[in-house]
Amino acid sequence: MLEFRCRSHGPFDRLLDRRDSDEEKAHQDCPKCEESSPRMLSAVRGTVRISEVRMGKSQPCPDNVLDTEPLGDGMPYDEWSAMQDAKDERILDGVGD
Repeated sequence: MLEFRCRSHGPFDRLLDRRDSDEEKAHQDCPKCEESSPRMLSAVRGTVRISEVRMGKSQPCPDNVLDTEPLGDGMPYDEWSAMQDAKDERILDGVGD
């Protein structure tokens, strides 16, 4: 769905196929007066939910999930790998209990 604006009649929508030419996507005829009308940029519709904004930093990963967040934060790989190995050992030690 693309939005266009006629100088006389204001905005209108058109459902266009993605395979249509760029020229067809740039201008469409107004449904009322058939004047060539330019495309308008639609308002951005964000996908961030309020709960995600309020929650802040993500929750800690459960022990059985590989946590790569420290790598993204700049931790050296060798240090992260040692931390993961220690975490795995703690999990395996708890399995026999």
